[in-house]
Amino acid sequence: MGAEVQRLRALVAEPEAEIARLGRKVRRLEARLPATAQANAARRAAAAAAAAEFAQKVVRHVQRLRLTRASTMEIAAALNEAGIATREGGEWSHRQVQRLLGRLDGSWAPPRRFRTEK
Repeated sequence: MGAEVQRLRALVAEPEAEIARLGRKVRRLEARLPATAQANAARRAAAAAAAAEFAQKVVRHVQRLRLTRASTMEIAAALNEAGIATREGGEWSHRQVQRLLGRLDGSWAPPRRFRTEK
């Protein structure tokens, strides 16, 4: 009977040790969260600044096309024909032109899935 009790105690002690180990790991990760959140916020701010700077470089071409009442698809096609690449170096789509126009007008907002406010 004594060996059986010891075996049962050992079985109970294994998960308890694993829980303690995982608890330590969670506490270490939680300690890093504020720094990670600050780094993410800094990256988002830098990306927004880079996007605004790029929008200002393209604004002359887009505004000229807007004066002709061109659609976003026509603007995208004109930018592609002129060899003006997107910030990542790709071709323009009408959705990218919509976002660019919204950014220039000040009406742009991040997609709903990326918004932090409730």
